[in-house]
Amino acid sequence: MESIKIHGKDYVLVNSRIKKFRTDPEYKGFGLKTTKTLDEWFKNQDKKTGELFEDNRVEFRCVIYNESGSVISSGT
Repeated sequence: MESIKIHGKDYVLVNSRIKKFRTDPEYKGFGLKTTKTLDEWFKNQDKKTGELFEDNRVEFRCVIYNESGSVISSGT
């Protein structure tokens, strides 16, 4: 799987992990569900210039389940 270095460690890109999950026979019948859990705008301040600006924070939760519908893993 394709990976990049982050802080000197290999990190497998999400699109590579999903592709393996969708094509590897080991995971046949498994599924995943992704839900947006947070989407908010807030005011922030640039630490160098002091300029105020609006910023956005978005958070997702993903659940992996097996062929019988049991949750195998989840993450935010």
